[in-house]
Amino acid sequence: MTSSEPIRMQPFPVDARGPPFEIVVTSSTIPVTIGRKSTTLICPACRALVRTKVNYNATTSTHCCALLLCCFSCWTCCCCCCPYCCNWWATVDHYCPNCRCYLGSFQRT
Repeated sequence: MTSSEPIRMQPFPVDARGPPFEIVVTSSTIPVTIGRKSTTLICPACRALVRTKVNYNATTSTHCCALLLCCFSCWTCCCCCCPYCCNWWATVDHYCPNCRCYLGSFQRT
């Protein structure tokens, strides 16, 4: 081959199905506001559309309210148990019912 001859390149083989391609799947999380009640959302762990399971947990505010009711008002009629029954001061934890993944909490401020 001399330097005056053009270089001939072999064409790339073309597949009858077309050029190869790649599918890229991306996921994004959409912020969902959770509150005191069960919420419908997509679980980030199992990717299922679920209605959250909620657990109520007593907080320091719950205990303080019960103590105040016991000391100042109705310890004889058991009103000091009301803060534990109404879940007003409780922290609400949300879980996925499918995979039991923790999804978030709501706490009264």
